[in-house]
Amino acid sequence: PHWSYLRRVMAEVLRGETPDEIWDQHEAILNAIIEGEAAKAERIARHHIAHASEVLAGRLEQHLNQNKQPPVKNVRRVNRAA
Repeated sequence: PHWSYLRRVMAEVLRGETPDEIWDQHEAILNAIIEGEAAKAERIARHHIAHASEVLAGRLEQHLNQNKQPPVKNVRRVNRAA
């Protein structure tokens, strides 16, 4: 179930950056792991994830602001339990 969510998030993040930038970040993480520098790999990975989440949050906020609609008033709730 997480794969489809991850794919949507990755697609949205990649929309604003070049794939080369993303691959360079992934390569840096892998190189740090290969070199046995766990702390460095973690630092780079955390930066990579934080940046991606900032990009996604910014786009979501922009989308919400563009699609603001006034709240619906006088909505009558229907009791479906009856």
